[in-house]
Amino acid sequence: NSSPTDISGNGNHGTFTGTVSYSPSDKAYLISTTGTNGAVTGTLKNSGDIDISVSAWVKMTSGYALNPEIAFFVGGNSSRAGIGFDIYANGKLFWYVHSGINLYHATVATQIFSASKWVHVVGTRTGATLKLYINGEDYTPNMLLQNSTLTLTLPASAPYTIGGRSGTAAGFNGSVSNFKVYSVALEPSEVKKLYNLG
Repeated sequence: NSSPTDISGNGNHGTFTGTVSYSPSDKAYLISTTGTNGAVTGTLKNSGDIDISVSAWVKMTSGYALNPEIAFFVGGNSSRAGIGFDIYANGKLFWYVHSGINLYHATVATQIFSASKWVHVVGTRTGATLKLYINGEDYTPNMLLQNSTLTLTLPASAPYTIGGRSGTAAGFNGSVSNFKVYSVALEPSEVKKLYNLG
């Protein structure tokens, strides 16, 4: 709602910054690049580096007002301290550790994330292994792995940002729904269940 609440009971509540609101009909955060870049920000209760999965439904508005469009980011903005998901107007798609390992595709982003289309995204990380799922299916085989020796070192009490990346002006122009963070790497069957929930 207008005060983003973590319903897991773990107290990872968020706050609105900039141009962002909650749509009850869409059950989604509406994030805009007009005025001040909007985002939902908060802090996780993790005690240190963990395996992680991030799940969200993402819908782009028409056009790419920002480049990249950052749907979500967990952790810090320094080298290998955070992990996020970026969509570029030239078609580039990233699930990446900042300044470290990344999964990368050079051309498909604008095809998958066309205007006004909901897309389910899950990114997982175990050690130096990253996986990306699109609409319930493992998309990792379509991605290029880069910098495979540079892994994530997620800090304790890691910040999270829905619709941007911590410590930068870059943001997102669209809607994000059902944002979830797990302290494990989800199995393909679990990702499929999340997608089937809609």
